[in-house]
Amino acid sequence: MRLADALAEQPRDMVLALRRDWDESVGPPVAEGRRVHSRHAVEGGFGGNRGAEIAARREAVLARSREQRGG
Repeated sequence: MRLADALAEQPRDMVLALRRDWDESVGPPVAEGRRVHSRHAVEGGFGGNRGAEIAARREAVLARSREQRGG
């Protein structure tokens, strides 16, 4: 249930892109899977994240985790 809750908190377009990515990149040889994954990241608008954006997202996730644990 925790995984379902975590997925439900995410933007719908990101979850749909992730599911397409899983469907297409799991099973083929590793190099092909990486190529498909990279294409999905770019097409979904997730491939251009910068370090500062990633750090901000990480901090938000950590803050939510601390809040959920009561600390």
